[in-house]
Amino acid sequence: MSESEAFELVMLMASELSQLMFGYFSIISAFLVMSYLVSDKLSSIQSAIILILYTTCTSFIVLNIYALNIDLDSLYAEMLLKKESGEFRLTWFGKNPLWVPTTLTTIQVAICIGGYIGSVAFFFSKRTANSNNVLGGAS
Repeated sequence: MSESEAFELVMLMASELSQLMFGYFSIISAFLVMSYLVSDKLSSIQSAIILILYTTCTSFIVLNIYALNIDLDSLYAEMLLKKESGEFRLTWFGKNPLWVPTTLTTIQVAICIGGYIGSVAFFFSKRTANSNNVLGGAS
């Protein structure tokens, strides 16, 4: 793989990660809006179906984000090795140490998992808050 092909692959993978993250945030946003508007109107079976679909969808995206990040980290490490050996002459590339992409992968996955946990907690809080409101007023 040439320098330009490796760099193009890094940019393509980074672009795919951005698209996955925006898709993930769109799904969380839709789930939060649904939770706010209709969580108290759903039956237990409907709630279970929605939570299973939401969990499946978000798990798939988070696993893809993790896998793509791991591949991107490996490619970055390989490019650094080729730069140090003189095979790649990317003088401007590789200013970040190897721990930076690994740390960013951990943070990105933690944000995704935290978003999932927070949105499910919000869903249940809206269901219990609205079901406890006997008088039918705003909660």
